[in-house]
Amino acid sequence: MKYYGRIYTVLIVVGFQIIDFLNRYFNHLGFNFVDSLSYTLTLTAGFLVGRKYDQAVFYSQRDELTTLYNRRFLSKFFSKLSPTERTKYFVLVIDCDNFKVINDTYGHHMGDLVLQRAGAILISSTRKKDIVARWGGDEFVIIGHYEGKDAMRNFMQRLNEQFHDISSTFGFPVSISLGYSLYSHENEELQELLRLADRNMYVSKEGKKSG
Repeated sequence: MKYYGRIYTVLIVVGFQIIDFLNRYFNHLGFNFVDSLSYTLTLTAGFLVGRKYDQAVFYSQRDELTTLYNRRFLSKFFSKLSPTERTKYFVLVIDCDNFKVINDTYGHHMGDLVLQRAGAILISSTRKKDIVARWGGDEFVIIGHYEGKDAMRNFMQRLNEQFHDISSTFGFPVSISLGYSLYSHENEELQELLRLADRNMYVSKEGKKSG
């Protein structure tokens, strides 16, 4: 969570307090305990207002459960990219396999823990400049810099391995299916790229079932 709201409100309050103090000083109005207390209370109130603002901004961009970016932020980020910039990115869709079974068998609390752990894995596996978002339910999306097929294949393999490793932690199988897409003249918008990535992801999922 960023601190812009708290910084700005505190600076504004301090600015007014300095003006008030200088006015009292040059006009010989004096300064007593009540004045000192009012300065402290005003500063505290400004900090609390700023914190509320920071929280509102944070949760307008983030998913509350996983603290990953949300659908709104992801869409806004992509819309700001120029066509040239979009060619540098991949769109990766990640779906937790059999998540409904996990919820039905072990309860929604356990399902939430799996999603939180999934978010932590995705954050630790990506670079700071990559955008990791919870798209909804048990589906996640990563927008990251594309560095070629081999790098993409290795990245997806690492993700699969990391999710497989946490199965022992939870005591039941946890796995994912992945599919990605790249910008082209036929697929320029985020929704088109997501549909293509989603289709590739379901091919992967069906391949697991038949395998």
